[in-house]
Amino acid sequence: MCADYVLDSADECGRLERQAVLDGLERYLPHLPKRSRARVLDAGSGSGAMARLMASCHPEWDVVGVDFNPAYVAYARDRGRLANLSFEQGDLRALNFTAASFDVIWSRFVLYFLPNPEDAIREFRRILRPGGEVVVALHNFPNMIDHPEDADLRNRRTQAFSSILDGYLPQKLPSMLTKCGFRDVSVEIELDRIYSAIGSIGAEGRRNYAEVLQAGMESISQSLGSQAEAERLIADLFVYLDRPDTYTYSLLWRIKCRAPSAAAAVANDPSKAPDFQSKTAPS
Repeated sequence: MCADYVLDSADECGRLERQAVLDGLERYLPHLPKRSRARVLDAGSGSGAMARLMASCHPEWDVVGVDFNPAYVAYARDRGRLANLSFEQGDLRALNFTAASFDVIWSRFVLYFLPNPEDAIREFRRILRPGGEVVVALHNFPNMIDHPEDADLRNRRTQAFSSILDGYLPQKLPSMLTKCGFRDVSVEIELDRIYSAIGSIGAEGRRNYAEVLQAGMESISQSLGSQAEAERLIADLFVYLDRPDTYTYSLLWRIKCRAPSAAAAVANDPSKAPDFQSKTAPS
């Protein structure tokens, strides 16, 4: 993930593997760029589930997963023993890759944990080849909707999630990508499978939700004023989510863009022509 990943725990990789099943990672594959050969970065690879899926479904791709936590990298390496798959330790804000060395960058549920995600976006732009593509998947937590509505519960939950991550990043990201030099920015929105439920949330969804909240307990307690208030929120939330007469949905945003072609980059800034391929990672 990243240095500021507040959900870190001894079993986080196990949770991420279970969440991958809950989410149904295969549904993301049709939204990846259609390339016969590509070097692909999974930025914030966690347990390695998505990187494994991309590498197994696209043996013609060279897939690299990068994560800040060495324990997650070790876990991913142990599970991802494929010839076209590798994992490296690294910080998304200062990646140890040369400029213009990837064709595709995939990032899921990571950027909103960074205090300044624009640093990572600049790195994506630096390491992406001309014409290369980025796909980012993020939940839009502030727009999570419940029916029947409980305004007090909604407000407390929004406050709690805001202490863990920037749930508004999906709205901010398109302009951020444009500012950092990306082109053809687009947004696709669909129902999220992890936190959405008609009726009772179900055992696996409930477990994942509880694990996320427990991992973020320190931040949530500070946000709500005390651990007692954090525990009260969690108890009230599950009373609601376990009811058979409720409907909760959250939105998943897929934000896509591409780096300008080499000709476009030079046209916009002729000084980039001689050394665009030669810049190296920050020291």
